[in-house]
Amino acid sequence: MDRYRGLVNKIQVMEGRYERGMGREMLGQAANILKESIPLVVSSVEAEEECARMCRANRVKYCVTEDIDALSFGAPIVLRGATGPAPEVIVLETVLSELRLTDRQFIDMCILSGCDFTPKPPGYGPATSLKDILKHKSLSAMLGDPLCFPKWSRETREEIEASYPDAFAKFFANWAAE
Repeated sequence: MDRYRGLVNKIQVMEGRYERGMGREMLGQAANILKESIPLVVSSVEAEEECARMCRANRVKYCVTEDIDALSFGAPIVLRGATGPAPEVIVLETVLSELRLTDRQFIDMCILSGCDFTPKPPGYGPATSLKDILKHKSLSAMLGDPLCFPKWSRETREEIEASYPDAFAKFFANWAAE
C-alpha cells in the first residue's frame, strides 16, 4: 500500500492542477505517473472497445467496467461493480445462450436498447428490444419493415437507419477480429 501512496499523492496534486485548467498536459503527466506503477494502455478507441479486444486476444482475463457496452464489443467476461460489495461476473457466452441470440442479434439488441453510437429509440429498453429481435431476427429487418416502430417519428427512424450500419460495424469489428 505504501508503494501506491506516493502515486495517489501525485495524482491528487495533478487533480488540483486540472481544476485550474492544465488539460492535455496534465493527462500526459498522469499517464507517465501511472506507467511508473502499473501497466497502462493508451488507446485511440473507446475504453470498452479496447478492453474487449484485449480480453478476446487473451491479453487480460476480463473487462472491469460499469459500462455494459463492453459486452456489445464482444468482451468474453465482464466484471461489474468491482469496487462494490457484490461484484458481478457476466460471461458473454452464457448471456447469448440464455437469451437465445446469435452474436449479431445481441449487437442488434444492444443498439436497439440504446448505445453510444445511435440515438436512443423511444419506447425501447432491453426487454422490448429482446422481444422484437427474437421476433424479427434482426434490426435490419425491422428497419426494412414500414410497420415496425409505428410510434417513432420519421426523423427518429431516419436517424437510426442512418447510424445503424456504422454502429453495427463498430461493435462487430471486435467480434470478428480473432
